[in-house]
This record gives sequence, C-alpha cells and structure tokens, in this order.
Amino acid sequence: MTTNYDKLIENVMIANKENPIISTSKNSDKLEQIHRLSLRKKILKIHGDIDESNSLVLSETDYMETLDNQMLNVILNSYFHRYSFVFLGCSMTDPDVLIFLKQIKSIFKGYSPTHYALIRRGENNAIDEYIYKTIYNIEFLYIDNHDDVTDFLKHTVNLQKTPQKNDCEEAIEEHNKLNYLEFLLQNMENVYEDDIYYDDEHTYSNNFIVDNIKSYKIIGDTFEEFKTIDLCKVISYPSGEFLQLYDKVNNLEKEVSELVGCTKQRQSVLCDLLNDTREELVTFIEDAIVYIRIKRIKINEKFVKEDYNQQLMLEIYKKQV
Repeated sequence: MTTNYDKLIENVMIANKENPIISTSKNSDKLEQIHRLSLRKKILKIHGDIDESNSLVLSETDYMETLDNQMLNVILNSYFHRYSFVFLGCSMTDPDVLIFLKQIKSIFKGYSPTHYALIRRGENNAIDEYIYKTIYNIEFLYIDNHDDVTDFLKHTVNLQKTPQKNDCEEAIEEHNKLNYLEFLLQNMENVYEDDIYYDDEHTYSNNFIVDNIKSYKIIGDTFEEFKTIDLCKVISYPSGEFLQLYDKVNNLEKEVSELVGCTKQRQSVLCDLLNDTREELVTFIEDAIVYIRIKRIKINEKFVKEDYNQQLMLEIYKKQV
C-alpha cells in the first residue's frame, strides 16, 4: 500500500516479469480484485496514480471521499487485521492513520497484529514508544540514516526465503497449488449459464450486456491469474493453446459490448466469435481438470513414499492451515 502517485513500485515488478494487480481507491473493479484471494502481487495506491488524474487525492474533498469509500474501508480493515504492516517514510502523526489503527484494535479486542514503523533514532522517547504500542499496536524500529532502510528491506526479503523442504512438504505444496487452480476453474465455470448461446436474430438489451461483461471480467481476471502462476509449467498445459485462448478472452468484453446497436452482419460475426470462445472455454476447463489429475498422480509417484506415514502428513497439513 502506498500514498505515492509515482509508478516506481509497479515498474520494478513489471521489470521482474511479475504481473501485479494495481488499483487506486476509486477503481471499484480493481479494488474487488485486490480483496479477492490471489497469488498475484498487489499494489493499492490509496491517494491515486499519476496516470489517472481523476484518481488523485489532492484536496480536502478528495480526502473525505477516500475516507468514505466503503469498499476501501473493508479492504483496509481486513488487511490490517490479518497482516503486520511496516510503515516506511510515513508520518506517524497522521491523525487519520492513528484513529484507524486504534479502531481496529478496539474492534478486535486487542487481537490485531503488531505493526512496525521505521523511525529515525532520536525522534521519539520511551513515552512515545509506550503510547504507540499500547494504543495503536505499533512498535518502532530505529534507523540512523536512509541507507539503513535498504539494509532493512534486504534483510526482510532474506527472512522470507523459503527454507529447503523435504519430499513430503514439497508434495503438499504442489497439491495446494493444484487445489487453488481447481478453485479458479470452478469459479470460472460458475459464471457461465448452461443454456447461454448468442443468436444473431436476437436483440440484446443493455442489461444483458452489463451482466455478461461482469462475467467476462471474472474470466479475464482468472486468466491473468493463470498467466501469473504460469499454468503451462504447473500442469503442463500446452502453452500455445493457452495463449491463443488468453487473447480471445481479452476480447470478450469488447465483442459482447458491440452487440447493442450493431448491424445484422456484424452481429452474426460477433455471435460466432462469442459462441466459439465459449466452447473453447468449456473445453479448456475440462482439459485443465484432466491435466490437474494427471499432475496429482505424478506428484504422488515422485514424492509420496512409504516411509512417510500418515501422522507426519497430518502434522505438515496442520502447520499450513
């Protein structure tokens, strides 16, 4: 999360071939993705993005609108309750930040994670430490100069590096990835109605188009997720077939929105494209499930051996839960 307008964070992620979800506080579609379960990196730009002038929080009115944003508030409450945050370059005297953290601690009866703030040594005293810890659940981490920030970030990255796992732990981790893929496939399957079919003789209403676009956004987001986790490597799905379908999925919203008010000839073309893509998506879901099943068998044959008893498996699962 950042209050900066610049694009430094996302530029670094993109340069590292990551595919982050980026949202401002005024983009409800992207905020929904930020809140949703996902393996993609997420960037929440609370005060806006330099490339989206209408998203910038500059005036007091803009600021009040941000505070009144219910979707943003749900996300902030959820994240600050579940995760420990580190405040970097953020003023710890901002009353809105402090009131928010105090409310979180009060709502959950004190059972909220401890948060941390990098503070230049000498700017606070023991009384400040006590107040921030007891009221706002923030602990200070002291630094002497700006170079310490870089050292701190490198250290935290190293701490997050996964230690070497044994065969049993690797098997469970692989199965968890497959469980997540199945979850995404089921979500995508649920947005389709079994009897949906585009007819070039039908006159489509705006309400119909809006409902369809919502479904295609879910499908589009799911394909972005598949691309991020590299579906083709995880379950050996044919890369060429996936990329072709990925391109078609990206055109779904545009194609269905053109159905209103277009010529009969154009409607016929669009209906054929939409129906073909639908059939390919149905086939993709069925094939992907088969690839997942094959992968599960291969994992079991490779990792799960007789010397790993049931009790050990249960203990590892409990740790991950």
